[in-house]
Amino acid sequence: MAKIKVTINEGGFEREVEIEAPEGTGSWPKPDQMHVLGKRTTRLEAPDKVTGRARYTYDVNLPGLLYGKIIRSPHAHARIAKIDVTKAKALPGVKAVIVIDPNKEVTYQGDEIAALAAVSSDVAEDAARLIDIQYDLLPHVASIDDARKPGAPRAIPNRDNVGREERSETGDVNSAFAAADAAIDANYSTQVQTHVCLETHGVVCKWDGDELTVWASTQGVQGVRDELAREFGLPASKVHAITEHMGGGFGSKFGAGVEGSICARLAKDAKAPVKLMLDRKEEHLAVGNRPSIQIHM
Repeated sequence: MAKIKVTINEGGFEREVEIEAPEGTGSWPKPDQMHVLGKRTTRLEAPDKVTGRARYTYDVNLPGLLYGKIIRSPHAHARIAKIDVTKAKALPGVKAVIVIDPNKEVTYQGDEIAALAAVSSDVAEDAARLIDIQYDLLPHVASIDDARKPGAPRAIPNRDNVGREERSETGDVNSAFAAADAAIDANYSTQVQTHVCLETHGVVCKWDGDELTVWASTQGVQGVRDELAREFGLPASKVHAITEHMGGGFGSKFGAGVEGSICARLAKDAKAPVKLMLDRKEEHLAVGNRPSIQIHM
């Protein structure tokens, strides 16, 4: 390690300090010699946002637009015994109804069961209430401790609740503890955290022959394009993903998601563009989270 001198600025006052750095590391220039760091940078999108010109996915309204709605399970673990969409299909204004899987095993509250597209969000809500779903309830667990018990119901079918152990050690841990003046043994935990993006997850899908255009609230347009291309067996060049502005993502919006796939299917069946934006409750139920954690340290 080499010792180098650097100039730091604290509260407008400069002072020189000596630090250790790898050989060959040079010192940064003084602030007045820098062109980017420490300089004010104007946000390119700021004028559009403060004037309301910025267009988010929620703002995309196409001619003949339909409104999508997902019907979700109210149960944490169940198997669908019966599903009847006859009345929903017959409701005036309903243009498409799909059942995700008539024999599906539901694995969480909010799991997707069916979906529909209608001429308005109110008609979509009315139609959703007309779908008759009967469930065979199955055992479930709702905590890490219960999920780790022998014989606990599996949170995901055909997959153990407890994964394989991974270990990483550096140095002589036992000797370090033996030589320590004191050792602290404690348990810590964190709760589930949802992303709660200001603009909820959602897409607008429009088919033109075998080409699909998707306006998505996403951090990764490539992920949206590639997921939907695989879903519908299309070359990536046939799927166009557009994000003009996004109302927050925080690591939760990198692909089309289940809602994107459902919206594209509804648009294809209805032969019309469909907007499917999740509501705030769905944001907490169905679009991922930072799981709760238990730590022994």
